[in-house]
Amino acid sequence: MEAHGASVVSLRPDLKGTILTKKSMRNILGACVGFIVFVGAAAGMVEAASGGGSDGSIAVQWSLEARLPVPESDVTEMGLRAATSSVQSLVSRLNARGVKTEVVTSANAAGGLTHTLLATGEGDVTTFRAILHGASKPELDLLGGVTELELDAAVVGSDLDLILESNLSTGYRWRAVSGSAMVERLPSLYEKHTLGYGVPDRQTIRLTRTGTTGSIKLVYSRSWEQSPATKKLRVKLSALPTALDLSNPDSPAGSVMAQKSTTRKGTFPVAPAGGLPASFDWRDNGGYGIVPAVRDQGACGSCWAFGTVGIMESALWKQGIANQDLSEQYLISCNLDGFDCNGGLTAHKYHYDTLGKNQTVVGAVYETDKPYTQSNGSCYSDYSKPYALSGWAFITPTEFDVPTDEEIKNAIYAYGPITAGVCAGDGWDSYSGGLFSTDETSYCGGSTNHQIILVGWDDPGQYWILRNSWGSGWGDGGYMYIKYGMSRVGEGTSWVTTELVAPTLTVAKSGLGDILSSPSGIDCGSVCSALYPAGTSIDLTATAASGYDFAFWTGACSGAVPNCSLTTVDGVLNVTANFFPLGSKQYSLSVGKTKVNRGTGSITAADGTIDCGSTCKRKYYHDTPVYLSARADTNSVFTGWSGACSGVGLCAVTMDKSKSVRATFVGPYKLKVVKSSKRKGAGLVNSTQSGIDCGSTCSAVYSPGTIVTLNAVPADGSTFTGWGPMSVCYGTGSCTVSMDKARTVTATFTGP
Repeated sequence: MEAHGASVVSLRPDLKGTILTKKSMRNILGACVGFIVFVGAAAGMVEAASGGGSDGSIAVQWSLEARLPVPESDVTEMGLRAATSSVQSLVSRLNARGVKTEVVTSANAAGGLTHTLLATGEGDVTTFRAILHGASKPELDLLGGVTELELDAAVVGSDLDLILESNLSTGYRWRAVSGSAMVERLPSLYEKHTLGYGVPDRQTIRLTRTGTTGSIKLVYSRSWEQSPATKKLRVKLSALPTALDLSNPDSPAGSVMAQKSTTRKGTFPVAPAGGLPASFDWRDNGGYGIVPAVRDQGACGSCWAFGTVGIMESALWKQGIANQDLSEQYLISCNLDGFDCNGGLTAHKYHYDTLGKNQTVVGAVYETDKPYTQSNGSCYSDYSKPYALSGWAFITPTEFDVPTDEEIKNAIYAYGPITAGVCAGDGWDSYSGGLFSTDETSYCGGSTNHQIILVGWDDPGQYWILRNSWGSGWGDGGYMYIKYGMSRVGEGTSWVTTELVAPTLTVAKSGLGDILSSPSGIDCGSVCSALYPAGTSIDLTATAASGYDFAFWTGACSGAVPNCSLTTVDGVLNVTANFFPLGSKQYSLSVGKTKVNRGTGSITAADGTIDCGSTCKRKYYHDTPVYLSARADTNSVFTGWSGACSGVGLCAVTMDKSKSVRATFVGPYKLKVVKSSKRKGAGLVNSTQSGIDCGSTCSAVYSPGTIVTLNAVPADGSTFTGWGPMSVCYGTGSCTVSMDKARTVTATFTGP
């Protein structure tokens, strides 16, 4: 935020937020000075369930800070306009509900965008809940990462039951933190909203007073990870009853998801003639391991996608296509069943016989083509599908039945790792190895909430070998050894099969010339199609006939140079070499750089014909496609194209006339810390990120868009009394600075 005149803090004009004044912010925040809080899961709406008045009788003042990232893949796919219009829509809806907002949008180091939202409001509890659980959706996901919540009110009784949205299937849960005026007196209770894997729960946190004065502080996180909060919410209440329901009042109930499940019955697996072994593990089956590295779903309730994709990766490996990394995000963003980060069901049909949103071919997508973003994401492209299933089935008639142990073992032995449901309760939070023998079925109302993969078993120990999707830092390297029959493990087990198809490479020509391949197979001239094993690396060389010149490739190859390298996959690859008569019309492509704040970077074409740097202009034949990438140097940020391209992703130019393209690079901004002393007060200021240690180092430069967190540490006998100016930081907590320009922050220390 920038100060204009004496009192106004205004939103950047292109983001259309409501203007806040310093006075109004002080009035709204009141005693909230110096808080570090946020909203996470069900965050923020407070309903008096009992013992302290109704929704209408409790006044609420609140402040929310949220960082809303847009991944590079979504920016590239949607375009810059759509990537920014979504947050503008969010701001408009919040403004319509009387919420004051401020938004700063900046490019981030990962190549995408980060919208930093500050929202403040006041009213009654009902209005507050409608805003945070209604008007803020879908852009603001309250369960989408580490979040902090602080409640500030006069404590009426000694105990409090606080109900929040949560999602046990992600490994995240709410817990009281150090310094809170209340701690957990009993384990939390959970109520699952509906059938399905990855669906949210209502978590009842049962708190009691500690004798400490101050506010109630909670965090929504995983216990085995340390990550900064992406959302912070402070709620000030006129009264605090003995029970508060902060969950989503419109959360679904019943079995909506069950109606969307596809049931399929295939060839039933039977035991081998010699019987099953007492122990079996597909991670190391006689040196024939077929299980990829453990993945991490993060805070998104997408375990259903990780289960679906994970067993297909193993089925491919079992057929000899080793260690493939397929896209879970494709299933999340492109399914037509409403499955998303709030849950879903087994989704093999999209790899088998069902088209996804905006798709023309059925099958699985590479992770590199649709990378995981821990969000619902977008689906605007028709993605390449290198693999598809040849069959799949549930072991039992429906997805909500539990097979016998023998049926599960037969399926694992015959088909490889299989999906399975399980009820993941509070006990999973602290699991670090050994036999898990706690039955947590009650957490899920008699069903399951989480999809995992079973890769083997051990009869002497009476356990399944379970592969989770919470990263390798959880459990035993990402695995659990769970006792047979516990927590409905095995519900809805399913298997898949794939089959190898010899890939075909077909080459075509436009104009006169020849194409040769290495290894041999293509000699086009005469032989323009050949079969190659999947994974074969092939080099193609185009040679123009007399009176012709090679112009460009299309299809599985691209570029304006006569050499092309590609790797075969299952299916057919098509390549065309285009030859033009000498003297044919050519057009100039000119590339330039706009440097803001001395920003630096380079621009390159995918085929190497542009390297700017040094080569910033080249001629191309008519309709040549040219693909340009911009890469910022250290501490600079690429902020977008202008001219023949826009946005921040890949720049694709078709040379149907002479064109020019410019890339804008923004250089680093300086953050300066000034220490102010009253009554000989003293202290230190440091940054969570490297750079500031003041002390000695009181300034540092940061890439544009970097979020820097400053912490003030008073010396013995001194007190830290606040940050300034208010347009940058305020209060006595940590100071979070967005480096969208040069900033100066003052820390005031007061002596005795």
